[in-house]
Amino acid sequence: MIPKQRIERARQLRSESTLFEQSFWQQVRAGRLSGFKFRRQQPIGPYIVDFVCQQARLIVELDGSQHLDTREYDENRDAWLRSQGYRVLRVWNSEWNANPAEVLETVWAMLQVRPSPQPLPPNGGGAFAQPRTPSPQPLPPNGGGAFTQPRTPSPQPLPPNGGGAFTPLSHLGRGVGGEGDPSEEVDA
Repeated sequence: MIPKQRIERARQLRSESTLFEQSFWQQVRAGRLSGFKFRRQQPIGPYIVDFVCQQARLIVELDGSQHLDTREYDENRDAWLRSQGYRVLRVWNSEWNANPAEVLETVWAMLQVRPSPQPLPPNGGGAFAQPRTPSPQPLPPNGGGAFTQPRTPSPQPLPPNGGGAFTPLSHLGRGVGGEGDPSEEVDA
């Protein structure tokens, strides 16, 4: 649940948006950018982001000169948002003002790449990030190991037609699973 204060602050920021934010919003609102839906001044966790496309997990931040003094805060904020599975694109207001088409092209390109549904851990790890350690004991010559069942001879020899537990069922009718006999079809 988002605290009421943060919701009120987001509403206030929407009503006090800068000319740069208003201009960007006119380009991306209502699915105008390839059908992707953006929200503006959206609370996410402890932060309020300028623009977010939830479908693509993309956040766009339009930064003015005040961000020159908040670099460390912005880096920590972006790291937290990335840890939640978002990608963050920071655009200087002057960059948006000078070349909006190029900025929109960059946003569009990022929308085309879908992020992984599960974010990686903050250390950038994953299933194979830990160094692999060799097994304490080498595998035996017969290829066995901890997860290998010992092979025992089958108690009964297989029948001459190759049957047994995994006999193909195609001879029972149509389909791999033998879903009925074609002579038993009933017209509806």
